[in-house]
Amino acid sequence: MTEYIVFASILLSSIVHVLLGMLVLARFYRTGQLSNKKMAVASICGGLVAVVIYICPLSQLQMVYLEILLLMILAKVLLRIEMRNSLLVVMLYEIAIWLGVFIVSAASSVWWKSESFMNTAHLYGQLPIWIVHILCVIILTYVIKNEDIGAKEVFRITSVIAIIEMFAAVTISGMEISYIPTDTVYMWLIFSMVLLMNVLFLYILHQRRMEQEVVKLKQEQAELLEKDYKTLNQAYEINAKLFHDFHNHIGALQQMLAHEKYVEAADYLDALQEPVKEMTDTVWTGDDTVDYLINSKMTAASACGITFHVEVEFPRNTNIQGVDICAIIGNLIDNALDATKQNENQEDRKISLTIRRIHQMLVIKVENPYTVPVEQKETGELQTTKKQDGLHGWGLKSAQTAAEKYDGMVRTTCEDNIFRAVATLSYEGVYRE
Repeated sequence: MTEYIVFASILLSSIVHVLLGMLVLARFYRTGQLSNKKMAVASICGGLVAVVIYICPLSQLQMVYLEILLLMILAKVLLRIEMRNSLLVVMLYEIAIWLGVFIVSAASSVWWKSESFMNTAHLYGQLPIWIVHILCVIILTYVIKNEDIGAKEVFRITSVIAIIEMFAAVTISGMEISYIPTDTVYMWLIFSMVLLMNVLFLYILHQRRMEQEVVKLKQEQAELLEKDYKTLNQAYEINAKLFHDFHNHIGALQQMLAHEKYVEAADYLDALQEPVKEMTDTVWTGDDTVDYLINSKMTAASACGITFHVEVEFPRNTNIQGVDICAIIGNLIDNALDATKQNENQEDRKISLTIRRIHQMLVIKVENPYTVPVEQKETGELQTTKKQDGLHGWGLKSAQTAAEKYDGMVRTTCEDNIFRAVATLSYEGVYRE
């Protein structure tokens, strides 16, 4: 009976272990939530590992190697993470788990004066495994539920765990425990140092990646500003031309009115107004810059045969700056325009912009149908469909940066062939004379 209980414990703990590893990888590489199908596949693989461990008793080091290999393969197949990229994270996870199991087993053996806790084939030997996995479930659940926890906080928690485990391993190495081989103690002591170095190395890599993203983001913002400058400059050139020819137009209108050609005069005025009419007609938000941006995007969409639908409910006198709203709306609409231009069916050539205020929250939503499959990178970020390399694909990050100034975020979803980007911002009312 005890053998069946031990097997059931190994089976369940192996499944939990693999699922936890997949959640860690998904969280670190921001690949989104695991689907039920992927979790089922990971569970089956974890069960197969348990069967192998039960039939062919392995040492803890061999189990670590086996599970590292399994998690790297699952990361490649299910999460689309290259094996070389997932290696460090998988090693950190495996060493942290099994080092924790060793420490709890050794501490339990010393406390209860029983070597049964060191034998995983014994029922008591399964208790440390479950204690460590339950603690990991609690920590991971806390991190996942609190989405405001940033990378620095995650690395801080991981560093604290690594330091605690290293000091515990050092303490155990200084104790004389007859039923724990000295080689095993030294092995886990070395692994504790490797764990701490792994955490530091990952932190350095993360900081380097963040610095690279900041540089690219600034380059993208400079490119966007240059594009907006060209658009504004074009409008200024039109106005300058109108002003330059103003006296000629006045003279022509005077002649028409003098000869009572009122219809021709009206047509002449409409022709003068046409170049800027579409960009200045509609007031959406009351902010001239934002209104001009929306109208100019509508004009660009119309020129490409794209239907542009706009619904705006915009709060007045808030602390949200026009430049940030333009960064969000401009980037989201530019992405939608680029995607919609690829739709051959006229019914799919449409974009919807919705701006709503909900209490003290501003919601900006841009939707567009898509026909080209939306893919993700290894990191879980959306893969750009643009052919050119370089600065493209940073529009969402620029919008995210602007939204974070107001404790907001940008989320994207793909459902029923509709790509949806939603930005949420918290705002406060301000007094303006």
